[in-house]
Amino acid sequence: MMTLFDEETIRKNHEASVAREYEEMGIKNLVELCQSMGGSFSDATENVITRYHRSKDAATEIVQKYWK
Repeated sequence: MMTLFDEETIRKNHEASVAREYEEMGIKNLVELCQSMGGSFSDATENVITRYHRSKDAATEIVQKYWK
């Protein structure tokens, strides 16, 4: 039998997971847009740092993931 606490925990975990997925999609779109508009890898990295509050190392890793 599932308790209300369990249901609440599951709901919060699901919401957090969905939020991470949407954020990841936003970052991917940002990188792709920067690239399609002629921006540099550095421009995309700076945008990720500014808009998503990532460290330079984390932003660089993220941009490398999506840069084509």
